[in-house]
Amino acid sequence: MILHLAINEIKLLHRTKMGYLFVGVYMMVSSLLFWVIDNDYNIISSGIGDLRPFFELSPWLLAFLIPAISMKSFSDETQNGTLEILFSSPISLAHLVIGKFIGILSLILFALLPLIVYFFAIQQLSEPRGYFDWMSHLSGLLSIFLVGTVYTGLSICLSILFRNSVLVVIIGVIACLFHYYGWFYIANLSRDFYWYQFIDSIGILNHYLSPSRGVLGVSDVFYFLFNTLLFLFFGISLLHQLRHR
Repeated sequence: MILHLAINEIKLLHRTKMGYLFVGVYMMVSSLLFWVIDNDYNIISSGIGDLRPFFELSPWLLAFLIPAISMKSFSDETQNGTLEILFSSPISLAHLVIGKFIGILSLILFALLPLIVYFFAIQQLSEPRGYFDWMSHLSGLLSIFLVGTVYTGLSICLSILFRNSVLVVIIGVIACLFHYYGWFYIANLSRDFYWYQFIDSIGILNHYLSPSRGVLGVSDVFYFLFNTLLFLFFGISLLHQLRHR
């Protein structure tokens, strides 16, 4: 059932071509920033044969991409009145949320896979020629994907809460960026080191830095999985509340 719902969501994203549009914009912007435009993240200008600048900026780009892809996942169902039909069907609400989650995540994976081309390009440009730390960069790529899973779960919750798709995107971008970087700023306001560590550990940034640099710890993976499951649980709970209304 979940797989069937996920396939339907993928077909819907492909049929509307909205997903292709946002993925295309994401790939174009990232390519311009890292290869063409002269800036602090440009790989050619830095003269360093790794993708750490890319890993630093990617969570910010995904914070705009994922809410845009997820905006119609449930808000359109509410606007069109089809959500009541889904409530009366034998489909489990958990299966419905997870199916849409997998569908959106597949599109994000589609956007990230071409980045492997960057790996081969840097391998050819590196000195000594052909030297490239594959494990470190694959770890960074996995960490970006894990950030994407958290963003997707959060965006789905917002799509359930708000009917207006544009509002979902705006609040989604703010929420994703806050969850990534906001807790770090709040932690800096604390003078107590224990509270600083605790508040900072809530945010994504604290758990993303090490994996993006090639050190993927079990605690970091657990953090991303726990956050994703937590947002999916919230989404299912919100749907239950809407059905009871």
